[in-house]
Amino acid sequence: MNSVHIATVLLLVSTRALGVSAETHELTVDQAKVLQAARSLALDYIRGLPDFICTQVTHRDVSGVNSASGGVTGIDASPPPSTTASLSSVTEERITFFDRTENYEVISIDGHKVARARHLENEGAISAGEFGTAMRDIFDPESHTVFNWEKMGKLHGRQAYVFAFYVPAERGALVTHRNPDQQIVVPYAGRIFVDSITNDVMRITSRLDLPPRFPIQMAERMVDYKQTTIAGKNYYLPSHSEVRMNDGSNLYVNSIDFKDYHKFVVESTIHYDSSPQH
Repeated sequence: MNSVHIATVLLLVSTRALGVSAETHELTVDQAKVLQAARSLALDYIRGLPDFICTQVTHRDVSGVNSASGGVTGIDASPPPSTTASLSSVTEERITFFDRTENYEVISIDGHKVARARHLENEGAISAGEFGTAMRDIFDPESHTVFNWEKMGKLHGRQAYVFAFYVPAERGALVTHRNPDQQIVVPYAGRIFVDSITNDVMRITSRLDLPPRFPIQMAERMVDYKQTTIAGKNYYLPSHSEVRMNDGSNLYVNSIDFKDYHKFVVESTIHYDSSPQH
């Protein structure tokens, strides 16, 4: 299961973002073939990735919201007069993807080097799982995801098939809220953008279907994947992500960039005993 968290106030496990248009349609035979090809690539995605290292730079912003406005279109990113000014920070982390598992090491916060800081202890909204978990959770047949055709689109200058999807609660997102601790599992919905030539997933957007009285009122996520070269081979890897969460008092916005991909090599040193043998 993917992870997205709001440390200190909220903890949320999932990868969800922007809602589904009402203008969806049943799949034609050709569209179903595209979706099946995308599913096959997505389910093999993690197994095909090499061990690598990259840098994640997260720009976090927290601002007051107008609690009278609701829903995605009603979010007011500007703090109302009665709220405090926006808070911003920049966190740089080193991600090591080894043995199909991602590990995070916090390098600096606001340009200051830090030691022993943990990824999930960062302030504000925190995300993880961009390196394949999001795709696996959506395309796994056991998730019982419902797909519908939406439209042809364009992304990064390439033609893309756009499918809407819905994952039911029984295979949904685990959401935990701190202060006080609360935990629920919720359905989520969104869109996938599939490259019309390669059938690779280029973007995933999703949004949690949260109950009205839950402390987290809105949680959205978008992950962009671009072709990246590692050790002479091309892979679709995360390039940018955005996370937006609203707890009724504050709007949390993360803008995340992934860069400096290179192959991870385990270094080993052999020490020889030079003392004379007896």
